[in-house]
Amino acid sequence: MSYTPRADVQESAYNEQLSFTGTGTPTGGSHRYSVQVFGKTVLLNLWINFSSAGGGSITSFSCPFTSDMPLPVEPTGFNTTNDYMWDGVGGLSTATNAPSGNQGHSYIQKTGTNTYAVVISSAGGNYTKARATIIYTRQ
Repeated sequence: MSYTPRADVQESAYNEQLSFTGTGTPTGGSHRYSVQVFGKTVLLNLWINFSSAGGGSITSFSCPFTSDMPLPVEPTGFNTTNDYMWDGVGGLSTATNAPSGNQGHSYIQKTGTNTYAVVISSAGGNYTKARATIIYTRQ
């Protein structure tokens, strides 16, 4: 696959089906992402913005890659389904102007053959927002 190097940030709607770990099911809202490619380096940003937390305690959101997100290189020893292969920064929060909850983290997880997800996690809470920034090497 060929990618055009870009330094500009263009956000796109994120419409993939998210999954959750915890007892709540957030609903409504809108989600955005951006992908910037610099040679083989990718800067991925993801912003999840639900309007209702849906009750309960959420500990993570799993966000499948879109078709235009470059596939990551799978480091040796980190190439089995469910392996976490690229770490980033981010976490879950209760508002767009609130910091991430305790133990906020984001990473790329292999979910199958050539399928991946960005997983965003924090200590449990009634979260409606998630943010992730991950830098990785593309295939």
